[in-house]
Amino acid sequence: MKPKFSNVKHIKNILRDVLPKYNLAGRMSLDAVSAAWREAVGEPAAGMTGVSSLRKGVLQVIVNSPSVKHDLENFRCCEILEQLKKKLPEKNIKKLKFVIK
Repeated sequence: MKPKFSNVKHIKNILRDVLPKYNLAGRMSLDAVSAAWREAVGEPAAGMTGVSSLRKGVLQVIVNSPSVKHDLENFRCCEILEQLKKKLPEKNIKKLKFVIK
């Protein structure tokens, strides 16, 4: 008699196959970066910005106005970058790039 569940796969094998296909690992990773971003910039700025991508050490952040971009680039960039490096050392964030949308 053949077992009922002969084609059962372990969940870790299923996830290893599915995560790359749908880029779920990248999305979950970006969620962690977004949470750290909100904490680093505080509520007022978090409401006017959003993390877009993280590639090759460059964190791209969307801002809603030129004045917010100017403030973040010229007055808060170094402070925010240091906080993100402390919170997410494994992400190896080297630079912040602000884009108005």
